[in-house]
Amino acid sequence: MAADDRDRDRILPPEDDWFAEVDEVSEPAPRAAPTRGRVEQEPPPPRRPLDPRARLLALAGIAIAVVLIVGGIIFARAIGGSDGEGSPTTTLPTTPTPPPTPIPTPTPPPSPPATQPPAGPAPELPPDGTYRRGEQGDSVVAIQQALTQLGFEPGEIDGRFGEQTEQAVIAFQTSAELTVDGIVGPETLAAMTRALADRG
Repeated sequence: MAADDRDRDRILPPEDDWFAEVDEVSEPAPRAAPTRGRVEQEPPPPRRPLDPRARLLALAGIAIAVVLIVGGIIFARAIGGSDGEGSPTTTLPTTPTPPPTPIPTPTPPPSPPATQPPAGPAPELPPDGTYRRGEQGDSVVAIQQALTQLGFEPGEIDGRFGEQTEQAVIAFQTSAELTVDGIVGPETLAAMTRALADRG
């Protein structure tokens, strides 16, 4: 009898005896599960201590990163403002706009001298006419005398209506609130006559 037949007889009853008891068969010991693709892990190699230079570099890198982060937060708050209540708002400086340039005012005519005008008889002004720069004659002499007595300096009384006489006429017209044009016309002659009369 072969080994296979013996095993079968032990497990199965004879073919004729269906009611015979079956011997208990001890189960074979379990086999170790085959490892498919698994490689036994080797223990990790022992760690080497960090080099002091590497440790310093790592600490320096961390410190720089912290400074950059804090600086970025401060910069963002300075530009964008803070969300917290009661925190002061910072504004960026702006360039000031220059004030508007003032419009130059015309130079006022020379004021009459502070000295008391000379006393004397009032000159006889011409009753009418228009006298301006470049005119000459006795009427211009009377105008120059009247300006002198009223306290305005027409320059030398020579009967020539020059620049200095014109400036004196302008000063008189300004003080009498007349049209300032430097020309002695009927209105200026009448004002001079009144001023001489008031002076006595």
